[in-house]
Amino acid sequence: MTRVAVLGGGIVGLSVAWSLVGRGLEVVLVDAELPGRSSPVAAGMISAAAELEHGEPDLWELTSLSQRRWPEFAAALARCGGAPLQLRRTGTLLVAMDQDEEIRLDRRLRLLADAGVAAELLDRSELRRREPGIATTVRGAAWLPNDLCVERNRALNALRSALRKAGAELVEGVGRLRVTGERVVGIDVAAGTVFADHVVLSAGWRSGTAAAPGVLPTDLSGHDGIRPVKGELIDLEVAAPAVHAMIRTRVDRVPVYLVPHDDHHLTVGATSEQVGADTNPTVRAAHDLLVAATTVVPELRDAAIVAHRVGLRPAMTDNRPLLGSSPRPGLTVATGHYRHGFLLAPLTAEIVGDRVVHALSQGDLS
Repeated sequence: MTRVAVLGGGIVGLSVAWSLVGRGLEVVLVDAELPGRSSPVAAGMISAAAELEHGEPDLWELTSLSQRRWPEFAAALARCGGAPLQLRRTGTLLVAMDQDEEIRLDRRLRLLADAGVAAELLDRSELRRREPGIATTVRGAAWLPNDLCVERNRALNALRSALRKAGAELVEGVGRLRVTGERVVGIDVAAGTVFADHVVLSAGWRSGTAAAPGVLPTDLSGHDGIRPVKGELIDLEVAAPAVHAMIRTRVDRVPVYLVPHDDHHLTVGATSEQVGADTNPTVRAAHDLLVAATTVVPELRDAAIVAHRVGLRPAMTDNRPLLGSSPRPGLTVATGHYRHGFLLAPLTAEIVGDRVVHALSQGDLS
């Protein structure tokens, strides 16, 4: 049987591995619990429209298509993994807290309309009817009804379980690409080499250092290649439901989102700093996020802080994912998903799975 090795066990690497198993390939996943992993920290938002920015039509095409894939992806994974993912259709409220934010919201609504997204503009009374806990000082909001969220650990655990049940091998260890001549032939770990007919590189922000100099494409390992973007999030526990929808807003220029995972747990996020591979939680981030969150939903002042998490998002220069074949035979790359790892997981798995099968069918074998 043809063997494929995947380096990296975040949401992208796990999803790609699962896609490859489903195509009848023998799969080995190599992963290590290293500091700064972004998937175990992510809020799990599946919200393409809320991430839409000017000048990113190709990224919008990917994210919106992948969001539509998520319900079937989750259902299939639940059938194989044996446990539901807790995919929730919460919708998103884009909230304006002041006059400047009302202007920004109006611009965003025009952008969404141009992209064909139906967003409902809510006045204060309708907003508070939907979210009674929201501050009385809000100016208005837009409602995106189709947005989803998933609890990160449930999704990651379900993928690992499904891979094991399907017969995939999970190898723990820090991996580096093994190259013979011009060809990638496997992954080196401390215990030896995992040889494979094809390798998928999905090691997050560490992807650029997963091989000796000159092995990886320059757009991944060069001066302008992949970089870590630090993000800090706060997990809260509440006695009673504080919010029902995902909420995104800005408070005194601090961007903040609230993601409810169930009636008692929610995530507040997230900062974004280009400070290298720093994984230290900071007082500044905690202060800014909690002040913003409690300004939007005052009753969160009584919430318990469960965790302050730090992750390093893998970002390319243009903040778009790097998906596809490498100039090196035997290697496909799937990394650089920045803020969109969970959102893009189903589509990435499909695209990369297709490209690996195509490469193998074209004689890309040892």
